[in-house]
Amino acid sequence: MDLHIEKDDKFHENGRICTKTYVKPNYKPQFLAYQSQHKSSVKKCIFRNEAYRHMINCSTESDYLRFTERVAQDLRARGYPSHMLCPPPYSEEHRQEFFRKLHARQPKSTKKLDDNTLTYVSMYSSAQRGVRIQREIHKLLGSLRTELGAAFLPNPNVIIANKIAPNLFLRSHALNFTEHKWGSDHRQRQMRFSMRKSEPITVW
Repeated sequence: MDLHIEKDDKFHENGRICTKTYVKPNYKPQFLAYQSQHKSSVKKCIFRNEAYRHMINCSTESDYLRFTERVAQDLRARGYPSHMLCPPPYSEEHRQEFFRKLHARQPKSTKKLDDNTLTYVSMYSSAQRGVRIQREIHKLLGSLRTELGAAFLPNPNVIIANKIAPNLFLRSHALNFTEHKWGSDHRQRQMRFSMRKSEPITVW
C-alpha cells in the first residue's frame, strides 16, 4: 500500500479525508538509467506514469507537485533531460476519470465454473504424467454413477490444476541433502542443512 490517509482540518464539519503518496523512510530511487539501451518510449513513460500515480494518490495539488518534483530530481540524477520531466497539469477531472477507469476494469478471467465442472488440485510432480489422473477421475465418476444414477455429472468438465509451490528460500524448512563422498572406504556421508524451523521436505 502506497497511500497516506489523514483527516482534513475540518473533518468534523465536512467528513473529508486527505490522501497522498506514502514514501518509506528508507526509500532509495532505482529508476532506469537514461544511458540504457531501452527504447526512448520506455524512458518517456517512466516520469509520465509516476506523475499519474501521484495525481491519483494526492488529493491536493501541492502534494502532487511536491512528489512529481521529487521524481524529476531523481530522474535528472540518472541522466534524464529536463524536457522529458514536465508533469501533466493537476486536474480533479482527470483524477475522477482515472477512478472511473479503475472501477470499470474487469478481472482478467470472467469465466465462471458451472455445477458440471469438477476441479482436481494438487502439487505438481513429474510423476503425475504416468498416473493419468483424468482417466482415474472418469473411472471414479463412472463408479459413482453406478451407485447414484446416470444423472450424476453425465458430461463433466474435468479441470486438473497444480498449486504453485512457495519460494523455497522464503520459508523456514529443514532441507535434507545427501552428499556422496567416495573415498578409499567407499562410504557414503550425509550432510544436513538446517534453517530455523524443522520441517523436512523431499528434494529430488
